[in-house]
Amino acid sequence: NGASCRNQARRQKNPLCRGKAVQTIAIHAFWLYNITLIGRRMPKNGAGREQATSCGGKAMQISVILAAAGSGTRMGYGKSKALLPLLGRPALDYCLALFAAQPAVRQIIVAAPKADIAAIEAICAPYALVQVIAGGADRCASVEAALAACSPAATHIAVHDAARPLLHAEDWSALLLSAEKEQAAVLASAPVDTVQQVSDGYICGHLQRDALAAIQTPQVFRAQLLRTAYALAGPAARSATDDAALVARLGAQVAVIWARHENFKLTYAADLAAAEAVLRRRKQEESR
Repeated sequence: NGASCRNQARRQKNPLCRGKAVQTIAIHAFWLYNITLIGRRMPKNGAGREQATSCGGKAMQISVILAAAGSGTRMGYGKSKALLPLLGRPALDYCLALFAAQPAVRQIIVAAPKADIAAIEAICAPYALVQVIAGGADRCASVEAALAACSPAATHIAVHDAARPLLHAEDWSALLLSAEKEQAAVLASAPVDTVQQVSDGYICGHLQRDALAAIQTPQVFRAQLLRTAYALAGPAARSATDDAALVARLGAQVAVIWARHENFKLTYAADLAAAEAVLRRRKQEESR
């Protein structure tokens, strides 16, 4: 008994053991989530089997979270990038118009900086499905706050950067087709540059470009899966670069859908001119 107690004490002090324990808890929670989901979806008899085994089509109920609390400091703007003007319209308005037109979208939650809430509410006023909330100190805190406002009836939750106003309806549709079948699906583009691993200013490793993806938004998740990922992540969520990373930590598979249209994030001043050029080209293509 004494030896057993000493071994247990060593495991508690060992950070590796603690890490494995946290990982085990996360994996157990993930499988519990799946078992619960299967239990809800399986029909009691043959009737209604198609609806029970798919969240696709009209059965999908999506809550969209628009992360709009990021400021444009790198482009010298100083306000939410959602307010940046593009051909006379705020960047946020392009996102709202696309999502509000989608039948499966039942709710849009905009996480905004407190200082810009009034301006963002004015942009959102024409859209009936939209709710504006105060965002947090960082992106993860903003998404976490928006998750609390998501409808419990939502089957899926989509997270999108409001600073990506170029999302195309064709890419959104392709993403939904994947999200109907998968636990999670994200939009991505293939890197065009050679990507190398660097240490202390020197190349230390070559990364195979055909095995890499530049992950974008939207990212669509089964609602309970995303909620579970945030609940288990705790403070560790702050180190995640996106929501798919948190979900992947649970062991869930995240499907990648390659974007066919421009969907870059407004980051630098030059991005505004590039985005306006894309919007002008698309208008010309639509008018043909």
